Amino acid sequence: MKRTFIRSDSRHYAGQRGQIIVLLVVSLVALAALVGVANDIGYAWRIRLKMQSVADAAAMAGADALYMGGSISPTAAAKAIATQNGFTDGAGTSINPNTVSVTVNNPPATGPNSGNSNAVEVIVAQAQPTFFLNVAGFSTLSVSARAVAAVTSSNNCMYSLNPSASGALKMAANSHVNSSCGLLVNSSNSSAVIGSSGATISAPSLGIVGNKSWSGASLPSNTTTGVASFSDPLAYEPTPSVSGSCTTLATVPSNTTYSLAAGYYCGLNVHSNSTVNLTSSGTYSFDGNVTLDANTSLNGTGVTLYFQSGSLSMSSNTVLNLSAPTSGTYAGIVIFQDRSDSTPLSLSSNSAMALTGAVYAPDSNLTLASNAFANVYSILVASTITIASNSTINLNNNYSSLPNGSPIKMAAMVE
Repeated sequence: MKRTFIRSDSRHYAGQRGQIIVLLVVSLVALAALVGVANDIGYAWRIRLKMQSVADAAAMAGADALYMGGSISPTAAAKAIATQNGFTDGAGTSINPNTVSVTVNNPPATGPNSGNSNAVEVIVAQAQPTFFLNVAGFSTLSVSARAVAAVTSSNNCMYSLNPSASGALKMAANSHVNSSCGLLVNSSNSSAVIGSSGATISAPSLGIVGNKSWSGASLPSNTTTGVASFSDPLAYEPTPSVSGSCTTLATVPSNTTYSLAAGYYCGLNVHSNSTVNLTSSGTYSFDGNVTLDANTSLNGTGVTLYFQSGSLSMSSNTVLNLSAPTSGTYAGIVIFQDRSDSTPLSLSSNSAMALTGAVYAPDSNLTLASNAFANVYSILVASTITIASNSTINLNNNYSSLPNGSPIKMAAMVE
């Protein structure tokens, strides 16, 4: 009996061990399968993360091309960036022969920005091969990423473009800039921004490629040095065209009210105590200086002053009351000094200036001396910018009068 019991017990435990071994084998197979599935899915997920970064970059490139308005279309720009990052539309890759699809839609075909002509949608897709799932009949996994970037108004409104100047932005003693938008200085100089005693800047941000030499009272709390260099934000704007010979204007005598229609002129001299009214909207082109003597005023609505050569020269108590066009090629541009014209531009008066629009003088040294500047929106783009002593310059960013917002654009991710 005892021997029989022992044999029976041995058989019982042998059976249990067999069951355990079977369960262990099954568990190991299941675990290996789970590991395999996780490996396939993890690999696909890593590829998707890369696709997402490519889609983001491609959408941004497409939006950049959209507002630059050059010969490169948003589709071509987006696909070029995708190719640079290893995803060429219609081709496979060295590790994955499956065809890549890069779809670019302007406006987006889906999502909250569908129909928005200022937005670019990019969808990057490529079937990814599987390894362990292939055993279960799944030879590929569909992987895709989508991004949407849109053209919006820039957050900045002052740009000093010179790449190396000392004092690319120079604040003289007791000068002040009060801005509701950011300021950017492209100079890499260790004294790219110079501030004298009592000078202050109040703005949401100040970005400097180089550094600052500052003894003024205050700087924006969000002042950053060592930012990336940047290019002319209005480089996309075409140079105004002129044809034929400029018209020579007679000098405007003192104590006169004078009317002038849009056209192409050889310059304009206005003597003291006179008023010049620009009577039609459009572009006033000058091949020569516009000189305003003391106590004069220059008024115009919906106008762009283009200087093919020369610039604007002001004397004491000169009043500028000018607003840019709200539509058309030069919407938002009130002064456009030719990109090859380095004549210094001095907007200096001890009277208030009301300039609504962008002052664009990319090769010029711009000096501002006034007790005020603009009460709607104002943009400054010049090689260097100097704020004269005891001047207060107010920069605003209310672009509600412009259907397309600021003439300076930026691409931003929106989806």
